[in-house]
Amino acid sequence: MAQRARDSLEMDNTSMCAAMMFAQPLVRQWQPNWRFSYVVGVILGMKYTVDGFFIADVIEHLTQEFPLSTLQAGEVIALKDFDWCDISGRQRSFRNALVNVALERAVELDGNPEPSDEDIHVMIVDDSDFVRDIHTQFVRLLRPNARIMTCWSVEDATSYVRANDDNGTPVNLILLDLNLSSTDENTNQLVLDDTSENGFMITGTLDAAPAAVPRDFRFKPLVALISAFATQLVEQSMADGSLMADGSLNGCDAVLPKPCSLDAMRVLIEGCHV
Repeated sequence: MAQRARDSLEMDNTSMCAAMMFAQPLVRQWQPNWRFSYVVGVILGMKYTVDGFFIADVIEHLTQEFPLSTLQAGEVIALKDFDWCDISGRQRSFRNALVNVALERAVELDGNPEPSDEDIHVMIVDDSDFVRDIHTQFVRLLRPNARIMTCWSVEDATSYVRANDDNGTPVNLILLDLNLSSTDENTNQLVLDDTSENGFMITGTLDAAPAAVPRDFRFKPLVALISAFATQLVEQSMADGSLMADGSLNGCDAVLPKPCSLDAMRVLIEGCHV
């Protein structure tokens, strides 16, 4: 049903994810009528992401099993029950959950992936020249026309994001190291304190950054924390309850081991446009 909706309505990834975000609570609430729930979710998802979409488009292109009046009534009930107080936060959390599921089950491609001409703006923050270089190469392999900024300090990273927000050229994806001031790259010590720069300082500063427009209307980049301490950090955060249900941690939407693999990079790049 989902694939038929994608094909017949020419839905892109953003519309598909929006449809699932709306349909998920409806499927639970209106069970066992999952087909009707999903169709209403598709209608809301398409209207949320596409201009000029109407319920009649579903009847014409997807399915005629539900009358127009029934779909209209379902849309009204769904809109009345939907929590619109934090729609951007809900969308971001849903996106994070999808990305983290995809990272756990990243599909390995045979040979080099097909490059895309789609624009993307990436910032790579790492104190290792080697890691910055390999991550840059992976991004270029997947998106040859990508705009890439590399840096290794909290001040440079936050200043760059703020400046591009103001210029209307927001960063889509941030690849963020944890320890940004380590002198020994082979250290096995996880150090998180106020005396040494770390990736959480960047996410904390960006989340608290003032803006000329309400925060819900600013673009929020996908932030991937890529660290040699990823496993240790996830285990520690699961134990103390700081790891969110969608897989995010302290403003970072995903946590991965360092360096990032090409398959994981592909997931992050595709996910940051959702």
